[in-house]
Amino acid sequence: MDYRILQNFKILEGVNQDGLEQIWQRLSDVELERGRNLFEEGSVGYSLYFLVSGSVKISQKLTLLGEEMAAEVRDKTLISLNASDYPIFGEMALLESGKRSATVTSLEFCKLKELSRENFEEMVFTHQTLGVPLLLNLSKMISVRLANANQNVLKLTTALSIALS
Repeated sequence: MDYRILQNFKILEGVNQDGLEQIWQRLSDVELERGRNLFEEGSVGYSLYFLVSGSVKISQKLTLLGEEMAAEVRDKTLISLNASDYPIFGEMALLESGKRSATVTSLEFCKLKELSRENFEEMVFTHQTLGVPLLLNLSKMISVRLANANQNVLKLTTALSIALS
């Protein structure tokens, strides 16, 4: 596998071949056996991940209240991602040191590339030909995801209002 696989990831749109090679040199290899968590909801993260082979599921804890008002916690799979779609995840960790909003679990053996916040910031501040397109694409991705989340909240609020009336 070489750096040219990076040209398929939307977050690297507009980065030239030389830039992709430079980014590749800053990435760490991660391998994940089937059924293992890459990270868990609530853990602190400092890296973004590129899924280069395999598939993962993204899940969150869902708290349900039973008839006796006892809380039951279940994992709810939000989405499954396949490497053939060139997904990234963990992007929020590049911008802030907050807790992970979901759990990422491998559905099969996976190979990933990890971009640390330290390497991301170094590219943004000292290699602007790499950092500017990366930061712009990251902003666009987060904006789209926020808009989708807002739509989902609106749908849930509407459904709850109808159910309660």
